[in-house]
Amino acid sequence: MRWILKVALLYFALGTSCAIGQGKEKFEALFIYKFCDYVKWPTDNMTKVVGVYGNPDVVMELKKISASSEKISVRSLNDLKEASDCDIVYVSESQRSVLTNIRSVAQANNVLVVSENDATVSQGACIGFYTENGRLKFAMREPTVDAYALKVSGTLASLAKIVK
Repeated sequence: MRWILKVALLYFALGTSCAIGQGKEKFEALFIYKFCDYVKWPTDNMTKVVGVYGNPDVVMELKKISASSEKISVRSLNDLKEASDCDIVYVSESQRSVLTNIRSVAQANNVLVVSENDATVSQGACIGFYTENGRLKFAMREPTVDAYALKVSGTLASLAKIVK
């Protein structure tokens, strides 16, 4: 019974509808926050450090969430070296070129790389967002998650579009 309740709550939290272009950053921030509960890192810090490349609106939304939770701390990233201090790195579409260089940093430091675009999961992102029928969803590439020594719960994986 608890398992069903957990799945229902996760589905509600991650399946919330949003209009394309309206409040997308808020929902992306909520997803990122919830990913902390369903991803296991080799070193499990109480507070996850979330770094954001290139989207100040996502930074703002994450900071609103972190103000009421000690689960995450948020920072804007300007340099690839800063990513090594993060548990999660969000890469906006405008900073997509960073993905080619972030793989080695993510692999060496067990960083969950989340991208604004699901097409980037084949370029080094673990998870990428996309919109389908007005709903924000995410794609995940399990070999990349494994390469970065992260463990994703079956619950989270079942909600993702799996990319081979």
